[in-house]
Parts: sequence; structure tokens; C-alpha cells
Amino acid sequence: MQNAGSNRLPNQQYDGDDEQTFKLTSDEPIHFREVTPAAEFLCWVSVLLFPILRLINGPAVTADQFLLQVALFSLALIGAIALRLISFFGGRKY
Repeated sequence: MQNAGSNRLPNQQYDGDDEQTFKLTSDEPIHFREVTPAAEFLCWVSVLLFPILRLINGPAVTADQFLLQVALFSLALIGAIALRLISFFGGRKY
């Protein structure tokens, strides 16, 4: 195949095997600061979706269901605020 490596990612390199396997060129571990923006985004999306899902699904039927909804909303909100503060005050320390 002439175009065997055309669909590879920029940080991947063809290792020459017949099975066309790829390897990452960087063996560095992923740091917390690299994942923080994505985790914060997911938390804010969850916080925004909880009221919409509450409108669609209606109120909680049991006390357990209510506690689970409140706990998940609280964790998403606290996580979003904490990650925002870490990225604002922490900068590139982490």
C-alpha cells in the first residue's frame, strides 16, 4: 500500500512492520496540568446538563434518587470550581 501512513496522528511514527502498527514518539507521562482543562469542561457541562435533565425526567421519585442527584450535582460543581481555582492560581506548577 502506498498510502499506508496517511491516516496517522502527527505524534505517531510508522515503525516499519508489515502489519502497519504505529508507536508514539513521546514516552513522557501525561501531567495533571494537561488534563485539567478537559476535566473542568466536563464538570461545567455536567453542571449545565443537570437542570435540563431534571426538567426532562421530572422530580426524584425516592429519597435515594434525590440524594444521588444532589450528590452528583454537588460533586460536579465543586470539581468545576476547584479545577478553575487550580488553573487560575496554580498556573504551571502542577
